[in-house]
Amino acid sequence: MDKIAAFAQQFSKSGKGTGKHSGLQIQVLSLYRRLLRAAETKTDPNPIKVLIRQQFKTNAGNISKHAHQRIEFFIRQGQNQLAHLQSSQMEGVQIFGLPKQQ
Repeated sequence: MDKIAAFAQQFSKSGKGTGKHSGLQIQVLSLYRRLLRAAETKTDPNPIKVLIRQQFKTNAGNISKHAHQRIEFFIRQGQNQLAHLQSSQMEGVQIFGLPKQQ
């Protein structure tokens, strides 16, 4: 199972495998895809993509699927980060303290 599907499954409403996503799930998955696409436009997208994946994975494990206000807060925060990432002034990121991918 890929990471996006696992993330979506964690936030499923019924947990019965209906295959339907809630409005929040759709927003989160859309934001995730848009962030990864925006990272591809940068000179060195790999550190940005690592950071995006790490943040989504951490938040998926730490936020209850019933914490709608908290999820909405993170969606707004992610949309702001997307706007910065899409800015032509941003070239890349430096990540300190993350384990190296092998």
